[in-house]
Parts: sequence; structure tokens; C-alpha cells
Amino acid sequence: MAGGDTIWRDDIAADLLKLRPDVVVLNAGYAHVIGFGPIIMGKEDLLNVHFTLPEAKIMAIHLEAVNHCLVSREEMRQYALDNQIADVVSIPQDGETVVY
Repeated sequence: MAGGDTIWRDDIAADLLKLRPDVVVLNAGYAHVIGFGPIIMGKEDLLNVHFTLPEAKIMAIHLEAVNHCLVSREEMRQYALDNQIADVVSIPQDGETVVY
């Protein structure tokens, strides 16, 4: 299941529980628009997904993609390590193929 350009909302959690995907792909660079706030998920949302669907693998993408993304790959990796979810989180490089 791909999260697309969205922030964490109750309906996202409900969809995850309804669909129960094995892999969740998140645009997780925490992009912001001045005067509006976040327009995509950030590192804390990895935990939201993991706590909602602990058996799912999570792929964090859209990091360092555009200048309004505030979370780097390295920050995301460290966050996953610090929160003991690194074993379920993939953070691919641009152009990298990930197979589950």
C-alpha cells in the first residue's frame, strides 16, 4: 500500500487496518509548505504505521527529494534505529530497487 502525499490521519490508520498490506510505502520526508505546514508524513509516522500494523514492512521514500523535505535519509535511519524498528524499515537510495 502506498501512502502517497498525505499526513497521518485517522482514516489512514483505518485503511491500513482494513487492507492489512504486507508493505507500506510512505512519502516520509516531512515536506512543508510555508503558511500551511506539513504536506507529507515524517519520521514519527513510521511509528504510527508500525504500531498500527506491526507485522508490515515500511519503505520510507520521498526523502531529500525536493527542497521542502525536512528529513534526510540519515535522520530517518537513526530514528528507526533509536526506536528499534530498523528491521522493518527500508530507506532506499534514489533509483534503488527493493524486493520483499
